[in-house]
Order: sequence, then C-alpha cells, then structure tokens
Amino acid sequence: MKSFLKLAIAILLFSIAKQPLLAQSDFTLKTDIDTLTIVKGKSCTFKIEMTLPKEFSGWVVLHSSSELNERLSDTMVRSPYLGVTLTVNGTQKFEPGFYEITLSGEYFPNSGNNKALTRCYVRILPLPYNPAQWRIFESSFIPSFIQQDNEKNYWYNQCSIDGRGDALFKQGENTLIKKMNNSSDFFVEGGRRINPPTIDNTNGYIWLATRYNYSNFTLGGVIRYTLDGKDKTVFNYKNSPLPDSNATTIAVDSKGGAWIGTDKGLAYLLGDQWTIFTTSNSVLDKEPITSIVISGANVWVGTTNGLAKYDGTNWTRFTPQNSGMPAPFVWQLAAEESGDLWMGLSTSQYNQSYPIGQPISMVGVAKFDGKNWTLYNNQNSLIGINNYINSIAIDKKGNKWFSTASPSLGDSSNGGAKYVHGSGIVKFDNTSWIAYSTVNSPLIDNNINWVGLDNNGNIWFSSYIYIESGRFWGVYNEVGLPPFLAPPTSVEEHPEATDGITIYPNPTNTSFTISGADNILTVKLMNSLGIMVNDQWSMVNGQLNVNVADLASGVYFVQMRTSTGMITKSVVVSR
Repeated sequence: MKSFLKLAIAILLFSIAKQPLLAQSDFTLKTDIDTLTIVKGKSCTFKIEMTLPKEFSGWVVLHSSSELNERLSDTMVRSPYLGVTLTVNGTQKFEPGFYEITLSGEYFPNSGNNKALTRCYVRILPLPYNPAQWRIFESSFIPSFIQQDNEKNYWYNQCSIDGRGDALFKQGENTLIKKMNNSSDFFVEGGRRINPPTIDNTNGYIWLATRYNYSNFTLGGVIRYTLDGKDKTVFNYKNSPLPDSNATTIAVDSKGGAWIGTDKGLAYLLGDQWTIFTTSNSVLDKEPITSIVISGANVWVGTTNGLAKYDGTNWTRFTPQNSGMPAPFVWQLAAEESGDLWMGLSTSQYNQSYPIGQPISMVGVAKFDGKNWTLYNNQNSLIGINNYINSIAIDKKGNKWFSTASPSLGDSSNGGAKYVHGSGIVKFDNTSWIAYSTVNSPLIDNNINWVGLDNNGNIWFSSYIYIESGRFWGVYNEVGLPPFLAPPTSVEEHPEATDGITIYPNPTNTSFTISGADNILTVKLMNSLGIMVNDQWSMVNGQLNVNVADLASGVYFVQMRTSTGMITKSVVVSR
C-alpha cells in the first residue's frame, strides 16, 4: 500500500513539475529529465539548466533536499553556469519506490525575484540475486584467505579467535569443502600473518610473510615451502640479512626472485643472493613496507610514505608533495593487466600493534595510471562511509572487487578493536558500482575482511572474526558456482539422510512445513530471479510453517541458514 501511495504522490508531482516553473521572468531552474530509474546500489545524474537575467554577473547557490544520498557538482555556481549536475546514489538502505528531490536555487546579488524551484524523481528497483551464485558458511572455523595453485590445490588458513591464523592447510579441489574443517594436510605453525601467501607456480614454492607471535614467542620472518610440502626454509634477521623479522608482504618476479617487505625496509632474494634497499641504492629508507606488486617490468612498492616504483634501473617515489597522490599511506595494492594500479590510501599512522599494521582511518581507494590519480570515496563510490577497504582483487574481465569495513577505536572483548561501517563486497566495472550486502545478497554481515579470486574466477570472502552477528565465509560467482562448490538446489539432490530437513507438502498451494528444523536460524523464500518474497515463518510443534497463499504459481527456493552453512531447497506453488 505504501508503494502505491508513493507512486500516486509521484504522479501528482510529475504533473506539477510539467507546469510552468514559478511565474518568474528572471530566474528559472529545471533538470534535463523528470524521472530516472536505477537499481539499488547504482547512481544516476541529472543535468541542471538555469535561466538568468542577461545583465546578471553574480553567483547562484543551489540546494537539494531528499531522503537519498545526493550530491551537487557545485553548491555555489558561477558564470557561465554550465556542467552543473546532481548525482544521486541509490544506496542499499532505500526500499524500492519513487523518491522526490526538491531542487532550489537563489542568485546573488539580490535583485528581487531571485529564487526558483523544481522537482525531479528517482525510481529505485530491487537488485535481485540468484541463490545458485552464492554459498555461505557460518561456523567457528573461518579462513582469512583461500588461494589456488596451478595444480588446482587450495591453500587456506584456519583463523583462531585471536586472529592470528597461524596454521596453513592444503586441499584438492574436489575435497575442499568436505575437508576444510578437518584437514590433515597441515603445513606450518609460526608467526602471525597479515597478508595471504604468495604462490610461485613456476618454481614450485609458496611464500609466507609472518610477524612475531606473542603467544608462543615465535620469531617471525619469511617461510618458504615447496608446494609438495617436503621442503621448508625459514628466513629471519638472525640467519639472513632480512631487515626485520616482522615481514609484511612478498611478491615474486619472473626470475623467481622474492621481493620482501618488512616493518624496517625492503629486501630482495634471488637464489641465495640478498639485496637490501636503503637510501644508498634506492628511494627507500628503513620504513614500513605495506604492499608489493609486479606489473610488467616494474616493481611497485607501497609504503607509509608514498608509492615507490623500480623499473629495473631507476627508482621513483610518488607522494602528495610531488604528485597528485591523495594520501601517503598505501594500504593494499593491486595491478591491472593494463598496468593501472589500485590502492587504498590513508593519512593516519602505521599501527604495529593490533590490528597488525592497519591504518585506523582511510581516505578511499585510488587509481593511478602512471600519470593521473583518481580517488574514489563515499562521495563517488559505494565503498562505505568510512572510505575503508581491506583487500583488492581484480578479475580477468578487469572488474575490481573490494572488501570493506574499518577498525574502530576502543575496547572490545577480543583484542581491543571492532569493525564498523562496512558496505559488504563492492564491485566496480570501471563504469558502475555495486555493493553486495545483507540487503541484496545472503551475506550475514557487511563487515568483510578479505576478498580474493581462484583460478576459475570464483570470488572467495571472509568476515572479521570480531563481528557480533556471527563469523562467516563463503564463495560467489556471477554466472553460477561450479558443481563442486554449488549449494543444494532441490530435495532430490539432497535427500533427507543428508541434512535431515524435509519440506512438505511439495507442491503446495497455501503453505508448507519444514521438518528437521532444530538447527535452522533463518528462513528466506526466493523467487526464480533470486528476489526475496517472504521471510516470515512460524514455529508449530517444533516445525517451521511458511505461508505462500499470496504467491503466484511457480518454483521458489527456500534458503535456510544453519549454524554450519546455507541450505537451499526448491518448493513448487501450484493452484
């Protein structure tokens, strides 16, 4: 009823807007179009047109008012009054429907009839998701990264409650989900890690950057395993020239050389030969190295004091003082095939305590094409109100994927930090932004710690272990998950003996009952487009009852979240 009322109001206002704009001869204001339609998470832009007296030479102040998160290109506009736009963000919190925007203006100096008013409208549509694209797991076990080598083996850790994730495990593709909670292929227990390992498929190594472990007094440093697990080498400041045993990040070049970042500078290991970079042979000092990527012949090094580039001969440092770099602290770094760089940026100090190395605040994510800088923040993207990103992954199509949420100051029961203001898993295709969140996806919480890709383009993600609504991890694929990862989609695929959950009657015409529901936490009913049509259910004699009397005939999906993951079954409504 509320939607119909909004529509009726919108139609009435449309007719008003079509009438002459305020009987004023000297100042009129309008937009290029009355109504624009977007889906949740998208944005749209209205062009603003103004008519002023010929002799006018002052300025115009524009204002807009609506429930939406809108932004004028300039609130104070000066002659020639061109290129003024109103950008509207249909963020995930808004329900589908029509939204009115009142646009008003006043020009100066005061010359009598100097005010104008007009209206425009945004229609927001729901953004559907397909249950076959997602698989969510909620349990005490949570990997903070999942990576795949060229032999289709997956590498992951089991992040304990203290967040160190000391253990490294390996599973084959076909046994990944089945054995992740009970893996026997154990590799290492050592220092704390803040970044996923680096897999060198060419030379058969996996490299780990670790830090001092306060719980078991493990020194930290760099650990190199052969991919078959038969050989292990440890480098630290006691047995090598490594500048510091608090290692942060590793990248491997085409020669098999390892570029190693630490809290006290950069090192390079090729074979058994070490090179330590200082002011005598580079632009770097004994400073924290936060991230390293290799793009073509260039090595890019993120630091707390700018971005450094090494082309094999010369070093160059980019900072806010000598370039358009928006902020000096590089937190996370990724490179496209084109060579363009993407990085999270901050103006805060490097935090060597907990969270390990993370900046407390960020200004957003920046793109650098070698000459020009573009900053994306909460004004022109969907990365969240705190402008915070924790990881960056770039797929084969060039889509950028970001995990979002920021650490907050203050005490908590787990390590003195909580995570807030996440907007979920954010995707940018170089044109449009979309944020997969609790509103338009099965994510349990919007505070995402990490997102990464495997060889087949599956997008893996995990939450922070400190979120209050439950720890979870999972996998997503826009075109549907492969069979070995896909969730159950029907009763036939997963008989009662598998999960103990039965839906009856099926088909049904008014309601259905879910038995074996002791372990079910939430129930959602989705249509064939993945749009939620009902999340209301009642408990009767230990069984869940779902009313479908108002639904049209068709196939629907019952999505049930349990303490061990997501279960999806089909139900047919027939009349």
